[in-house]
Amino acid sequence: MNQDIIERILADADKSIPTQQRPLATKFIAQYFQTVPAEDLSQGTSAELLAIALTHWQFGFSRKPGSASLRVYNPQPETHGWQSAHTMVEMVLDDRPFLVDSMRNAAARM
Repeated sequence: MNQDIIERILADADKSIPTQQRPLATKFIAQYFQTVPAEDLSQGTSAELLAIALTHWQFGFSRKPGSASLRVYNPQPETHGWQSAHTMVEMVLDDRPFLVDSMRNAAARM
């Protein structure tokens, strides 16, 4: 099920991402959604899910190598291309899976 949804997101990406950025962006998008539960993916359209991934992708480009970037925001369609009733927490950092898991667990406890 996840793969079908991811394929639809990637089809939307092929239509909207410039050709020179497409190979890296589509690899990112596929990995971004790979472990997301199907029930979560099925709550949005492929266009909305693509906008979510690209918002995070673009945020990552503002990070300096070796540093961590964190932002908390309420997505708005005119700014981010999508919206949610939930507050988003995005992190971009070098590979530190335990830090990501710790942040996720702390947020879940709250």
